[in-house]
Amino acid sequence: MNNVAKRYWVEEESEKALGMSSKNFPILCGILAPIVAYLSIGIAIMNSPWFSWEKNALSDLGRLGNPNGWIFNLGMMVSGCLAAIFSIGLLLRGKHKAASCMILASSIFLVLIGAFPEGSEPPMVHFIVSALFFASAPAGFFLIGYLSEEKGSFLLQALSALSYVVWAVRYELKTTLGPAIPEMISSIFLGACLITLSFMELHGE
Repeated sequence: MNNVAKRYWVEEESEKALGMSSKNFPILCGILAPIVAYLSIGIAIMNSPWFSWEKNALSDLGRLGNPNGWIFNLGMMVSGCLAAIFSIGLLLRGKHKAASCMILASSIFLVLIGAFPEGSEPPMVHFIVSALFFASAPAGFFLIGYLSEEKGSFLLQALSALSYVVWAVRYELKTTLGPAIPEMISSIFLGACLITLSFMELHGE
């Protein structure tokens, strides 16, 4: 191989590598989003000895006035941004646009959970964006699982449905326990949905 041919081969391979990297970047963001969220929750709990799974909500970790509240809030915003990049990647690929828009909306709600922590103004905005997040995210994942014929689609439907079941069980039990436990369990199912969908996209390349 002469020098000119070798140079063109190197340039071609570099372009291919950059193309693959740009395609896989949103998928990487989808995998990282739940990891960032759970790391921030764990670190926030370790720095909040007053936190009780039986009495508190996860959002109490980011309440205004809590000196360590930034850990939880920043984690939610970063995680939401990563999930939003993944969702935009889905839209750019033309994948199930309505469902992808729902996942993008839920990502924005997650960012807003951190941007408007408990105790912030206007009143009730934190509760509203939290409720919208837990309502829209499972719906988007379930719809993609229902419309997709790829391997893992049934798992996506099951995980997203279980996210709703958690809240239905809490309502039926009429428990006085704080929402932290159902929030955590539901979010774990949603995180699993995001990772499952990320690998579905990766294998669908």
